[in-house]
Amino acid sequence: MAPHDGGGSTNSTSEIDELLPEEQMHRRYTQSTKRGPTRQRKNSYSALGRQRFGRKYHSLIAFSTIIYWTSVSLIPVYNKHFFQKSLYPYPVATAGIQLGVVSILLAVLNIVQHIVSSNRNTYNSSGSLVIASRERSWIFGPHFLWKIKWCFPIGCLFGLKYGITNLGLDLVPAPTHLLLQSTDLVWTVLGAYIINAEVVSTIELICLAGCVAGSVVLGWSIKDDSSLAAPLFAILVNLTSPIFLGLCLATLRLACIELMRPDNRVGGTVSSVELTSIKLIVSSFVALILACILEKGDETKDSWWIAFIELEQLTRLGVIVGAFLIAVFQVNCTFLTFLSSTVTVGLVGQVKIIPQWILATITVSRTSDFKVKELNMIGAFLIMMSAAAFAIYNYIESSSSPSDVTCRDEENGDDDCSISSEGKPLLLLRDADDWGAAFMRKSYDSIQEEKIEEITGYANPVVEHNVPFLNATGINIKNTSHN
Repeated sequence: MAPHDGGGSTNSTSEIDELLPEEQMHRRYTQSTKRGPTRQRKNSYSALGRQRFGRKYHSLIAFSTIIYWTSVSLIPVYNKHFFQKSLYPYPVATAGIQLGVVSILLAVLNIVQHIVSSNRNTYNSSGSLVIASRERSWIFGPHFLWKIKWCFPIGCLFGLKYGITNLGLDLVPAPTHLLLQSTDLVWTVLGAYIINAEVVSTIELICLAGCVAGSVVLGWSIKDDSSLAAPLFAILVNLTSPIFLGLCLATLRLACIELMRPDNRVGGTVSSVELTSIKLIVSSFVALILACILEKGDETKDSWWIAFIELEQLTRLGVIVGAFLIAVFQVNCTFLTFLSSTVTVGLVGQVKIIPQWILATITVSRTSDFKVKELNMIGAFLIMMSAAAFAIYNYIESSSSPSDVTCRDEENGDDDCSISSEGKPLLLLRDADDWGAAFMRKSYDSIQEEKIEEITGYANPVVEHNVPFLNATGINIKNTSHN
């Protein structure tokens, strides 16, 4: 049979079924990785999360969202307090110090997780062993450079983003800072489209536009604040941060899928803690390098490192304690990004402006005369209604679309469905039912172990016959140790 040229859907399912079992596996693998870009539709974004957590999926989304809002509302208010000239007015250095502390804490936590779970095996939703406990991923485990490859871009971007965000927060009052951050959803949607190939529907786009409009209206009540006459530099800094946020979320989503998908080289056992720790190791170095450039000191001001050493013990401890809030936020953000999509996390981040703005306005001394104004009510109403409509629409879509996949050429009758784009390894991910319907036409009574290991990366597989899909190759395998 002539080899597949990699374009379109020239080989039908019946042609694939005529191949030998191992050739079937290789043909499907080749077709998956050679197809052109696909824009994600429907609810393919949630396929991995729903596959792993099942009925708990929507509850976890809600719980993670609440944690996100709580932690992200406290962080700017807490850090703004320590940026006072009498305490530690080094916002970029504060970012680097806190990120470094968080990365160390999470690395230790991941090591403890590895020790505790050393006797556990990982099973999939069908109860089959996916990966042995000794092969579970951890920060000092195998394939470290592979994990660094996916975490390095996020780490660099987030290090820049957090350093610039703190600098912007130091230059203007917290309410003004939040108003200027209200454009972040626009950049998040753009980053999701370019990097993750996420396409929003017309209804979703209207909801997102409503959130952006509500954020602007909500913050517009501070227009009489003299701080809005801040220098152009302060405004540009605060408008730059949302651009980096959009890039951070898009690359984080890409890394989450690649490192946590069940058919990768570590069996999808990279945890949110491990991924966040690796990411923040890079971020802390980037932020500290940025601090050495921007806050190196001069004749009138000490460098950030000298000032930190000379701080009172209680103040120094206060700066470090802020790392715990960041740890909660970062791990939860990684987890939420894995569960949902880049756009969804961006929307959650947009809604956060309501608790953030209220908390910041109440706590900032110059705006302590907080009153509920008409613009406040209109802005909050727009945000909440738009976010609620977005959530309800996606819930209905996910409930009515059990497959959670995107079909590339549905109009041409192509059954090959995927949840990814751009020919990345994400293309290997498919929903169980669709694999079974499209490819599982016969049981595999004789398959060479060497061939399976070559394609799947699993050693000593045991084939289970007449059982639907369990992994991305279409072959139902169980990774067992023959001791």
